[in-house]
Amino acid sequence: MTVGLDQEMARRLCRRASSPLDRLIISLLSETGLELSDLVAVRVSDLDLDEGVLILPGRRVRLSPGLLEQLKGYLLGRPGISFLLEGRCGGPVTIRWKRCVLDKMVEQDRGSQ
Repeated sequence: MTVGLDQEMARRLCRRASSPLDRLIISLLSETGLELSDLVAVRVSDLDLDEGVLILPGRRVRLSPGLLEQLKGYLLGRPGISFLLEGRCGGPVTIRWKRCVLDKMVEQDRGSQ
């Protein structure tokens, strides 16, 4: 799903997103180039909010100031979580669930053009 998610498509999908979490996911996918399967495995400890980077095996991804603020706001409302995109049971959200939501938004976006 994320292959070819350029900045313009990301902006359109963010406008279409029904939740702040979906907007955050779209922004993260677009800016980091990660696949959804990799993004759901990201832990809060992989973020260096002071430096504004996401630390991944073998690389550091600089986050834009806007995305950094979005992340800080999201994390303020979710103290004590381990995974960045944590589900109700303390594990990461499932790829299948988020892919379903995001794929539907992409299909709607393509249909409206």
